Amino acid sequence: MVGQHLIGEVSYKPGDTIASVEGYRAFYQFEVLLFFKDIEKLKDILKPICQPTKLKYWITAVLQSGHF
Repeated sequence: MVGQHLIGEVSYKPGDTIASVEGYRAFYQFEVLLFFKDIEKLKDILKPICQPTKLKYWITAVLQSGHF
């Protein structure tokens, strides 16, 4: 987390996919990095906004990060 913000970093990518989201031609992907303890809070915030679009999400751990 950065300061008092829920989300530390967000990246956005428009794209097309076949394998990861079968049946969808175009999608928007948001990557959100946050502490595990904040997952439910983020889901509570997004649910009323994203429910009509049937938002799919994946939760994965960040095992390592860095820059080259």
